[in-house]
Amino acid sequence: RIFSFTILEDNSGKFWFNSHEGISKFDPKTNSIQNYNSSDGLPENGFWERLGVQSDDGRIYFSTKDELICFHPDNIQNNNFIPPIVITNFLVFDKSYAIKNKIELSHTENFPSFEFAALNYVNSEKNQYAYKMEGVDKDWVYSGTRHFASYPNLDPGEYVFRVKGSNNDGVWNEEGTSIAIIISPPLWKTWWAYLSYACIFIFA
Repeated sequence: RIFSFTILEDNSGKFWFNSHEGISKFDPKTNSIQNYNSSDGLPENGFWERLGVQSDDGRIYFSTKDELICFHPDNIQNNNFIPPIVITNFLVFDKSYAIKNKIELSHTENFPSFEFAALNYVNSEKNQYAYKMEGVDKDWVYSGTRHFASYPNLDPGEYVFRVKGSNNDGVWNEEGTSIAIIISPPLWKTWWAYLSYACIFIFA
């Protein structure tokens, strides 16, 4: 939970507020919030003083316990880079496998896990992720900055794991990347096994 101390409106109609987490910008046109913290160069201890003013030239001042932070909103540029998304590791029961477009597993290897990354290196700890396994998940699972997913005890069948991500400023690569997973049934559940059962039944 973020407790805001001071709210200021800049000349473009955006609202800036300080808190114990850092500084945030709210854009009422897009209903979006952009957060800035120590990874953007702000003090690690946040803003605990209820002091914030805007000068005639548009500069905004926020105070911490020991410092005065000054910036002009027009000088803060968003990162518009759309990052490529890659699957960096594929594991089964914590054992890494070679990454291919399609991976076939036996019914005893039905515990796949995935590690993935957005190739944005500007404040990369702020990159966001979402993933889903087609055939399991109905909707995207938004995992925040966590870049790991696992699916225990998958039934035999065909699946597609998809992942997308954003850069530090929330610019998403909606296409993302994917990998097909095929889990084979046990021998006694294959089609030719059922055909053999039928033949034995008819013969009997």
